[in-house]
Amino acid sequence: VLRRGLPVEARELGRLDPEAIARVCEEARPEPRDAEELHDVLLGVGVMRPEPAWQAFFDALDASQRVCEIETASGVLWCALEQRPSAEVMFPGARIVPDAAARPLPEALANAPAPDVETALREVVRGHLDVAGPVTAEDLAERTALAVADVGLALVQLEGEGFALRGEFDPARGGDQFCARRLLTRIHLY
Repeated sequence: VLRRGLPVEARELGRLDPEAIARVCEEARPEPRDAEELHDVLLGVGVMRPEPAWQAFFDALDASQRVCEIETASGVLWCALEQRPSAEVMFPGARIVPDAAARPLPEALANAPAPDVETALREVVRGHLDVAGPVTAEDLAERTALAVADVGLALVQLEGEGFALRGEFDPARGGDQFCARRLLTRIHLY
């Protein structure tokens, strides 16, 4: 028995109100108010494209030696220093500024084993899904500078563990989309 208000046809369950999608996307989007909050965002997403509105916060974190930039073939990414080991395995050969010699990891992290690439990819995709709403693998690849195939593998793993759900949630975007379960639940509630 379905709760009152939900559609009876299974195919109708995937149709979501565009206003609800927009509302949840807006609520999930990070809006750091200071350098500490930007650092929290970077810890959550692993790597991200620079956001001009947050440049002063990034510069403050850089001055306190808590971030670095990853220079990839498709552009620069911001990264919290704690996430640098993951970035190094995801982007082998990428230039990291400042490098490990100029900005070593905190002692507690310096002796930790390096993450495997599959885990690093999955956690970056998880972090971005958690702040995005319905997105395609291509959207996530653009946000993270990762290959679409790598993002696709991570999405399949996250789908398998129940974190992400696949569907055509936003008809305006088309194609397979993925959404964090908690955000999809909020969209359905709205």
